[in-house]
Amino acid sequence: MFRLLTFVILLYFHCIVAFSQQSSDSIPAETEGESSVFSVLFKGNPGKALTYSLILPGAGQVYNGRIWKVPIIYAGFGFLIYSVQFNSKQFKRFDNAYHQRVDSLKDEFEGILSLSGINSYRQYYDKNLQLSYIGIGILYLLNGIEAFVDRHLQEFDVSKNLSFQYKTDPFQNVSQVSMIWLINPETKSQKQQYINTKIQEFNNKVRFISF
Repeated sequence: MFRLLTFVILLYFHCIVAFSQQSSDSIPAETEGESSVFSVLFKGNPGKALTYSLILPGAGQVYNGRIWKVPIIYAGFGFLIYSVQFNSKQFKRFDNAYHQRVDSLKDEFEGILSLSGINSYRQYYDKNLQLSYIGIGILYLLNGIEAFVDRHLQEFDVSKNLSFQYKTDPFQNVSQVSMIWLINPETKSQKQQYINTKIQEFNNKVRFISF
């Protein structure tokens, strides 16, 4: 169980770092290394969404405009909390009966279950209780991951600014299809400005070749 929880935590940070690394790969070299991992994680709107979700589950989804996801998140938490309460109650019930049977005292399962049977139910509900706690932790982390990733996808604009153009190279007498990605100027960041500069340089070279 602890291995599963450790795996989920590592997966959580891996996903966030992977999306954060995507934002830093296109930044010029002089700006790299100036920020720590956590400053990159909690930077910009995706960082705000992550922070809000970690402070209050569902708040990041509200910040992203995905209010319909909030009931789903809290339904999951509600089910897991109910599971914790139910399995905790049943575990205590069979645990008390187990210790009473070991101490040769009368228990509620006398004549119904043997000592090994009581112990089997005791271990069963204990396992379910631990899994319920782990489920709460996983859902909490997934809540943050979902808000972080969803905000990144919202800012990755390909609806109107992605175009394909058919061009002919006059020197090589071959045709080629090129893809031009224009960043929305309303959401420019340091990375987007850098990409726009490179695209402009490419377009200038294309114009020079055309003439």
